Amino acid sequence: MPILLSIIIPTYNRKNFVVRSIESVLSQMDETYEIVVVDDGSIDGTKLLLLPYIEKGLIKYIYQENSGKPSVARNTGINNSSGDWICFLDSDDYLLEKSISKRLNALLNFEDVSLVCSDWLQLDSRNNASGLVPSWVNSKNYVNKINKKLIFTTHSEITVFKNQIAFELLNKNFINTSSVIVNKNVLVNVGLFDESLTIAEDRDLWLKICDVSKVVFIKEPLVVCEKHNGNITKSDVLFNFEQDQIAIERFCSKKRPMSYGNKKILNNSLSEFFFEYGYFHFKNSDYLNSRILFFKALLYRPLSMINIKYFLISLFPEKIIEYAKNVSSRLRSEVR
Repeated sequence: MPILLSIIIPTYNRKNFVVRSIESVLSQMDETYEIVVVDDGSIDGTKLLLLPYIEKGLIKYIYQENSGKPSVARNTGINNSSGDWICFLDSDDYLLEKSISKRLNALLNFEDVSLVCSDWLQLDSRNNASGLVPSWVNSKNYVNKINKKLIFTTHSEITVFKNQIAFELLNKNFINTSSVIVNKNVLVNVGLFDESLTIAEDRDLWLKICDVSKVVFIKEPLVVCEKHNGNITKSDVLFNFEQDQIAIERFCSKKRPMSYGNKKILNNSLSEFFFEYGYFHFKNSDYLNSRILFFKALLYRPLSMINIKYFLISLFPEKIIEYAKNVSSRLRSEVR
């Protein structure tokens, strides 16, 4: 029985990119696919540009007032889709050859899998897809840290993760939304994207899904993503941390049976998250908040020397810390 697949493409003032996204899907389409384009209040003539696709019945076009949140547009697409499976593709991304078929084949080859994702290529500043973004799974030597089953195919390595993947997602969100195909019933059962979140809505959703299902990760780039080079401010970084913390604490608040190995992964992930959060405050001379966060990191990994070191440093008076940071900075400059 063929898989009924809905490809959700949310867009906002991206008319010069969304056609590329649609065309990349059409080149791989068959009669069991549908494309749902959710226009989140574009004012750049997106609908006019998409009119030929709409008139030919190639896409289902939905316009809504601008929400400013990817989660709202994606949920609109899910709620207006007819497929049993959902594929997400942001309007400034596009699919590589056989992207859909390779992910669907992975789904068909394994039981009890509700989500498949893959590695990706990232566009450089000249809009060229130059260089593979190394998968976080590989760079962290993830496959050696958990119990897993490796399948080697002629095209790629495919890793089937069980519930350990959820604990690693606390440390780093390595699932790219544009690389995902996910079961619609599972999406609905876990509550879709949380529309109260602006940044971490995807990590929050993957954590909920990974907590109840196996996940297939294809270590081959199957999608190209545009790199956004906007200026990231201090408030942006803090907001990202705050949003991630909501998703992480929501996952951790749920009672679940946990092996010793998973408990260790969980504690390490939480320790690294709070240390990174604390170190950001430390670099920006907010020593009160850095002390609180270093203490949280220490609670989860009390024998970590770096946790102990920075927590103790954060206890010193501000003038002493600033003096030590200046001395350290001068020494590094002299070494260079």
